[in-house]
Amino acid sequence: MNEQSPVFNTVESDNAASAGRWVIGYIIAVVLVVLLTASGLLIKPFAPIVSFRSPYILLVGAVAYFYGRGPGALAFLLGMFSFIAIYTPLIFPGITTIYAEGIWIEYIVFIITSMVATIAMSSLHDSKIRIAERSAQLEAEIRERKRTGGELRESETALRTIFNSVYDGILLHTIDGSIIDANARALELYGVDIDEIKNLSISDISGAETPMDWLRPIWDRTLEGEHQFFEWKAKRPHDGHEFDVEVYLRRLRISGRDTIMANVRDITERKRADAEIKALNAGLEQRVAARTSELEATNKELEAFSYSVSHDLRAPLRAIDGFSSTLLKDYKDSIDEKGRDYLHRVRNAAQRMGQLIDDILGLSRAIRAEMHLQRIDMSAMAQEILDEFRRSSPERKAEITVEEGMIVNADAHLLRIALDNLLGNAWKFTSKRHITRIDVGVVEQDVERVYYIRDNGAGFNAEYKDKLFSPFQRLHTESEFPGTGIGLALVQRIIRRHGGRIWAEGAVDQGAAFYFTLGEAAK
Repeated sequence: MNEQSPVFNTVESDNAASAGRWVIGYIIAVVLVVLLTASGLLIKPFAPIVSFRSPYILLVGAVAYFYGRGPGALAFLLGMFSFIAIYTPLIFPGITTIYAEGIWIEYIVFIITSMVATIAMSSLHDSKIRIAERSAQLEAEIRERKRTGGELRESETALRTIFNSVYDGILLHTIDGSIIDANARALELYGVDIDEIKNLSISDISGAETPMDWLRPIWDRTLEGEHQFFEWKAKRPHDGHEFDVEVYLRRLRISGRDTIMANVRDITERKRADAEIKALNAGLEQRVAARTSELEATNKELEAFSYSVSHDLRAPLRAIDGFSSTLLKDYKDSIDEKGRDYLHRVRNAAQRMGQLIDDILGLSRAIRAEMHLQRIDMSAMAQEILDEFRRSSPERKAEITVEEGMIVNADAHLLRIALDNLLGNAWKFTSKRHITRIDVGVVEQDVERVYYIRDNGAGFNAEYKDKLFSPFQRLHTESEFPGTGIGLALVQRIIRRHGGRIWAEGAVDQGAAFYFTLGEAAK
C-alpha cells in the first residue's frame, strides 16, 4: 500500500476545512444582512442614510475576508436589496423611489464601495488561504526533511560503523591518489590517526621495494573500470616498519565524483607461514633425496642378497636332491622301504625349498622391476593361459568364459605374472570339482573398471580373507592343495604398482572371486 506524503495529507485536510468555512460563510452572510436590515429599519427615522453605508461595507468586507469570494458576493447582493428595503416600502418600485427621493447617488456609492470591498477582501482572503496552505506545506516539508535527515544520519552512522568494523583496511583516494578517508583498520595498520592519513600520499605508505612506476598502469586500469588485485609492500610512516599486504582496487562514484577504494589486507603472517612451508619442503626434499639414496643402496644390497640366495643356497639344495636321487637309484637294494621313504621326503623338501626360493626371488623382482606400460588385450592373454592349463590336464572337464575386448594399459610381463597366479589358483582350487567353472570379465563400478576372476572351487573362510595377500599365509594345507603362499602377495604388489587395488570374496566349498582394478577410469 502506498503511503501519502504528509504534505498532501495537510493540503487535503485544509481543502476540506475550506469547504466547510464556505458553507458557514454563506449562512453567516445571510444572517448578518438580515440583522443589519432589521436594525436599519428600526433606526431609519433617527439616522441619515450615510450612516447605513459603512456598516454594510464593513459587513461585506468582513464576510469576504473571513469566508471568501462566494459568501462576500452573497452579502453584497443581499446588501443591495437591503438598502432598497430600508429606504423604500416596496421592492419593485424601489429604484424609482430612490431616484425620486434623491438618494441614488448614495446608492451608487454604496454599490461601488461594497463591490470594491468584496473584491479586495476576497483577494486578501485568497492570499491568506494560499499563505496558510504554503505555510502548512512548508511545515510538512520541514518535518519530512527533519525525519529524512534523521534517517540519513542514522544510516550514515550505521554505514560508518560497518566501515570501521571491516577486517580489511579501507582507503578512499581521489583519482590523483590523495587519501580522503580511511577506516579504523587502515589507521591501525599504518599507525596514524584520521587527520594524519589525509595528509599522506600513496608513496608515503609504500615500502622501499614497491616501485611507483609499476603502480601507475594498475591505477589507470582501475580508473577505466577494471578491478585490480595484487600484492604490495606497505610501510608505517612513523617508524618505517614495512609489511606485506594484498590490495584490491576498484573505482566508485561517491558524492558525484570518481573515487578509488583500496582494500588492504595484512598478509605478513601468511607470507611467513609460506616461507616456513617452503623451508620445510626444501628440508623434506633433502630428506627424501637422502632416504631415496639409502633405499637405492638397500635395493642394491637386496639384489646382491638375492643373487647370493640364488646361487649359494641352490647349490646345497641341488646337492641334497642329487645325492638323494643317486641313493634311490644306486643303492635301492641296500635300503629298506622306510629308508627309501625318508629319501623321497628329503627330495620333496629340497625341491619345495627350491620352489620357495624361486617365488621369493620372483616377488623381489616384481617389486623392483621397471615398468613399461602399453595397451594389452587382457582377454587374449587370459585365454592363452587357460588354454595352457587345459593342455596340461586334458582329462578335466572345464566350462570357461572369458569376456572379449578387455583392453588395458599395463606392463605385459607383470600382468602375465599376475594372471598366471590368479588363474592358476582358480585352476588349482577347482581340481576336485566334477566340472571346473571359471569366469573372467569386467564391470564398471562408480568411476572405475573392475576386473574379476570367479571359480566354483574350494573357496575360503571369509573371516580370514585379509590374510590371503600376506606372504606365506595359507588357508589350505599342503596335502590339500600344494603351494608356497607367495602367489597372491606377488599379485597384490603388481596390482598396486599399476595404481590399482585387489580384494576377494568367497565361502568354504562355494568358490571364490577375485576383483582388481588397474587405475583406469570407467568409460
